[in-house]
Amino acid sequence: MFNYSSTPTMVYSDMNGYAWFITTQNWYLLYWGSFAAVMCIFSYGMLQRGNLNSLSSRFTLLGYQLGVLGKKMIAVFALIFVMAGIVIHYNTRVLNDFVSTNDVLDLQHVYELKYKKIEDSPLPSMTKLDVELAIFPEQRRIESISTFTIQNKTKVPIKRFLVNLPEFTPVANLYINGGSLLIDDPELRTAFFEFDTALQVGEEKEGHIEVVREPHGFKDQIEDFSFVKNGTFVSNYALFPTFGVNKDMFIADQHERRKKDLPPPQRAHLLEDSSRYTESIFGRNETWIDFSILISTSEDQTAIAPGYLKAQWVENKRAFFRYEMDAPILNFLSILSAKLERKTLIHNDVELSVFYHHEHAWNIDVMLESMRD
Repeated sequence: MFNYSSTPTMVYSDMNGYAWFITTQNWYLLYWGSFAAVMCIFSYGMLQRGNLNSLSSRFTLLGYQLGVLGKKMIAVFALIFVMAGIVIHYNTRVLNDFVSTNDVLDLQHVYELKYKKIEDSPLPSMTKLDVELAIFPEQRRIESISTFTIQNKTKVPIKRFLVNLPEFTPVANLYINGGSLLIDDPELRTAFFEFDTALQVGEEKEGHIEVVREPHGFKDQIEDFSFVKNGTFVSNYALFPTFGVNKDMFIADQHERRKKDLPPPQRAHLLEDSSRYTESIFGRNETWIDFSILISTSEDQTAIAPGYLKAQWVENKRAFFRYEMDAPILNFLSILSAKLERKTLIHNDVELSVFYHHEHAWNIDVMLESMRD
């Protein structure tokens, strides 16, 4: 708003066109366009007429040169400029948070100082997850109620553990039997879950997560691309809370770390450190889970998730898809919803399919041949 004629990045895709970005662009163009109109009219009034007009005399004659019409036009465009600025400020600073690059680095610095000391604290592991997910592509809105089971697979009782709430998700409620969630730092979006009685070794607890995620107004940066009108793609890490210290929140750039008096970044654990041998890239508490999901989306879209499609139906102009896995999977999954075409062939009684956007039909036959090979 203070860099003349600048607008947020304009994004275009074959599947969504300009989407909501055109709204942001139009408001900024109206904002700067009205300001430019005021400056053009003012410049016209300040034109040097003859060779003896000094700057001060031109200021004195400005009202005369503009006339009634010019003054009215300046007033109208100035009002438009102010009103457009109010709308932009309300959307980008009130409905949404503006976070600069330095702000992000400061948050990362605080996060590391605050939580690094507990990065090896014992954590429960999720062993079962059943998701009910409703996607509303037109509103870029998602609602979810998921039930899960956690187990203490460590060698010590667990009294409490850190929870990271997902970004862009104002509503993310976590419930586990026998305990409560205590918000620790709203700015860092962290909380501690504390059990009334420590979770014993091998003990299991049931719980559920409620998530509502939708945009409010428009932003000028750090857009949420997970949910779009055509082509929603989100992982469980972007959708659900995660347990334990998130090392991705640590500052990775060694120069920035030096500026903030932080030690060099830890690139990898020592090869001889056998305590890390069973740790996956998703964290030491992430193990295999039993997974199932029920997705509802717009009637004209196809929803895809890990597992075998057990049921599919349409109800109240909503399409429903039920996927279930017949064996445990790693607790890392992606959920998709889009207007998709499908091409299928049967090979040795196995159905092979490729889902694709109708304008991106290249190499579909080659993909199917590769799958059959």
